[in-house]
Amino acid sequence: MKKNLKSWKTTIVGIIIAVAGVSHQLAALVDDDPTTVFDLKILLVALGLGGIGVLAKDGDKSTEDVK
Repeated sequence: MKKNLKSWKTTIVGIIIAVAGVSHQLAALVDDDPTTVFDLKILLVALGLGGIGVLAKDGDKSTEDVK
């Protein structure tokens, strides 16, 4: 399945959000500071927001433009 990347702005933002959230939680998981807490909910929210950004279309595109 080939993804049509005409909605590149929301796709880029979605990827940035996912990478930032996942990397923050992975850093919390592997650091040696006992006060840092890994939170699975934040990780899932970051992945969900990233998915929404990747699947959403840009506001300045019509449905016909994206097809």
